[in-house]
Amino acid sequence: MSSTSSPTPALLLLAALVSSPLGPAGCGPTGDDDDAGGDDDTGGDDDTGGDDDTGGDDDTGGDDDTGGDDDTTEPPSTCDGTGHGGDAGAACSGSPSALWATSWEGEEPLALLVDGGTAYVGAESLIAVDVATGNERWRRDDIWRIEALDFDDTGSLIAVKHEVWRLSAADGTGASTGVLVDDDDLTKLGMVVQRDGGVVLAGYVEAAVDLGGGTLPHGGGKDLAAFRLDSAGDHVWSGAWGDEATQEIDDVAGDACGTYVITEGESGVDLGIGTPSGRFVVRLDPDGVPDMFAPFEGPAADRVASHGSGYWAMAGTGYMASDFGGDTGQVDGWYVVLYDNEGGLAWVHRFGGYVNSEVQAVAFDALGNVYVAGNTTTADEDFDAGCGAAGAGGDALFLASFDGATGAPRWSALYPMDADNLNTMMAVADDGTVVLAGFMEHDLDLGGSVGTLTGANPTGRAPFMAAFAQP
Repeated sequence: MSSTSSPTPALLLLAALVSSPLGPAGCGPTGDDDDAGGDDDTGGDDDTGGDDDTGGDDDTGGDDDTGGDDDTTEPPSTCDGTGHGGDAGAACSGSPSALWATSWEGEEPLALLVDGGTAYVGAESLIAVDVATGNERWRRDDIWRIEALDFDDTGSLIAVKHEVWRLSAADGTGASTGVLVDDDDLTKLGMVVQRDGGVVLAGYVEAAVDLGGGTLPHGGGKDLAAFRLDSAGDHVWSGAWGDEATQEIDDVAGDACGTYVITEGESGVDLGIGTPSGRFVVRLDPDGVPDMFAPFEGPAADRVASHGSGYWAMAGTGYMASDFGGDTGQVDGWYVVLYDNEGGLAWVHRFGGYVNSEVQAVAFDALGNVYVAGNTTTADEDFDAGCGAAGAGGDALFLASFDGATGAPRWSALYPMDADNLNTMMAVADDGTVVLAGFMEHDLDLGGSVGTLTGANPTGRAPFMAAFAQP
């Protein structure tokens, strides 16, 4: 392990790269990046309309509450496990119901944030949407392809792509801070907004490079690397960790306890606190020093999410034997795992028998309950996320939730699609509303009054967002 740092106050990190809703927006070149980050094309603002609104009001007003209060609600940032739990609700209590949904022509969203009653999404425009109705609150067409969204300590909305924007959450007014965050030596795979308005960037390097604090050693191939800038764009810390093999970096998340990275090595990656080989998740503390890692065996993890208590979860897909913290078993589809603040296993669920299942999002609510979203091709088998079989075999979006304390399944649901080409992000509002934002290539049946969301458009994929009430 190697890191360089300059003196700084204690660093607070907030909320992973995960999800926020959008309304209809302009059309530009369609990117190929399905995950939340790492897409260097900046799109463009070429408004074509094309709104296929299903459910929700047509007016763009929204209620008088403009959202984005300065006292942003978020999980407690204790980092010692305090504040994490569940709701002790009834297990398998039904299925969520779609409240509203919309699809349009344009580029897929790359960032989603839900705070209070407002969802913020970064696509070809930056858009704020009323969570309850789906009505657009405000839009900034001059800010596109945003990859990270969160609030700083002043209550300003921080939006990051190649530069950092500081905005009013209430109406979207504001401007670029002038801080540029890219470094040509780092292939960026994730970003985390800081509470001081700065940013952490994580990805990999392929040589011994200087990310602002001095030359970092290089183990070989692709090495995990990260650096932090403060709100003025000044270097705070940087580090690189690797062995002679390539470190595959699958996802990045962050909160006040640190930055979580899913990665792997072969001979062993020296983190200073141990030398894990194979697959593992490492947490970099607010000063950029590894302070926890959790090795695991089995299918690669696709997504990681964190809770301000120090607990964190990951989910993935595949077909092989697995070992998560000493809990062994076969994965024949997908899995979700919860770890405590020290990297110890809290619980794990494995689900099998599904062809081409793919986890695309994992999230927490404020209480600590865990949510998973993805798509599945169940072929001739029904889908079961712990609450019993649901739906005839076929392509579908799946949603599932698990009690944060016990891991007991809370509910699950399937929504049929014409094919499984869908990618989504997810976030959970304070009132429990589950918000999705992503893209799809085929129609999606959300049932009830919302009905079928149209996926076809001239670019071959349609951005969408949807909100669901929990049972």
